[in-house]
Amino acid sequence: MNPIPSLYAGHRYPPEIISHAVWLYFRFALSYRDVEELLAERGVIVTYETIRHWCEKFGRRYAKRLRAQRGPLGDTWYLEEVSLKINGRLQYLWRAVDQEGSVLDILVQPRRDKQAATRCFKRLLRGAVRIAAALDNPLEGQRSEQSRGEFASSYQAAREADAPLQVGGAAQKFLPIFDMVYGHFSIGRHALTEENARLLRQRRFIEWNHIVQVASGF
Repeated sequence: MNPIPSLYAGHRYPPEIISHAVWLYFRFALSYRDVEELLAERGVIVTYETIRHWCEKFGRRYAKRLRAQRGPLGDTWYLEEVSLKINGRLQYLWRAVDQEGSVLDILVQPRRDKQAATRCFKRLLRGAVRIAAALDNPLEGQRSEQSRGEFASSYQAAREADAPLQVGGAAQKFLPIFDMVYGHFSIGRHALTEENARLLRQRRFIEWNHIVQVASGF
């Protein structure tokens, strides 16, 4: 038997179960109790609090690895935003993507003005100076309406779950992870043949299993 990867050292549940629970939560924006029930149906008894701990701990690590394995980022950026309420207050999710749809960064802010946009782009510039060095005015740009619609739909799913969007600081932690995992498996089937969609989905699962250090899905 292969030794448990160091990523999961100290956890009594197998890596396949942990990674599957995290995948379910972020991929489908389920509640922790939903994931608990789905695992129970397969004979795996684990509390929703344990699942919450897995999602907080491993979700960040998985997202970091997904981000690291991406190829070179594009040289054209699009800034998208969608609004939602956190603790009863209107907040704006600022999300930057390149022309291929790769997520550059995401930021939760209470304002929708020039100051907020400038802050978002300064954060982007710090993380990807090699791409943005030529930008003279970060507020000049375009908006991709099609991708913005997909963006809003994905966050609608997050809002309908018990995702930690009711706490401002937790939202900033949750959303980048959700975006990376959800986006990794969103393959745009409308633009692909059925065969190509299956092949791409299979490749995404292979990449995911490599990221989470398991031989196969649970």
